[in-house]
Amino acid sequence: MINTRSFYQVEAELNKLRHPLAPLRIQKFFELVERARLIEIDLASLTSRYEESFSCPPISNVEAPEV
Repeated sequence: MINTRSFYQVEAELNKLRHPLAPLRIQKFFELVERARLIEIDLASLTSRYEESFSCPPISNVEAPEV
């Protein structure tokens, strides 16, 4: 039995790659795969940078201000 959630996750990831790749009109499969791989790496690095910039330190590491 196919996991429906996994199917939709893969479909969503492919849709993310389709938009940047469509205007390139790539004719060779190898080139398509290479470009998609580079876009995927770029999207992953953007996501990790976004998460790092908005992450908060754990509460246990935050010092209370002195009164």
